[in-house]
Amino acid sequence: MDKNLDDILKTLPVKPPRSRLTAYAGFIDELRQRGWTYRGIVEVLAEKCGVKVSVSNLHHFLLQRGRAKRTTVDEPTVGNELPGKSGRSATVTASSDRMPDTDSDFTFDPTLPLRIKQH
Repeated sequence: MDKNLDDILKTLPVKPPRSRLTAYAGFIDELRQRGWTYRGIVEVLAEKCGVKVSVSNLHHFLLQRGRAKRTTVDEPTVGNELPGKSGRSATVTASSDRMPDTDSDFTFDPTLPLRIKQH
């Protein structure tokens, strides 16, 4: 960056957060983890904290924070995934790699439709 621009940035103050909900972010996250709805959180904020916001503004605030977390935090995904694969395709592949159940009433041939065994 140009030295003049860098000097200008150093002289400018840091702007405070634009949302009044920023101060309550941890509280809101805890309520969401406890199963509270957006409408319920809005009511608690109004009654207990004196902060009046709409349900849609709360939703937008949480959506923006979620996007910010996803872009700044690069955590590996955890779950039943196969190495080198992710999401649904790994689950489907893992399911299809299992050995067939010989006692099943179903037979599977990838070239034929699924049919029930005749006894």
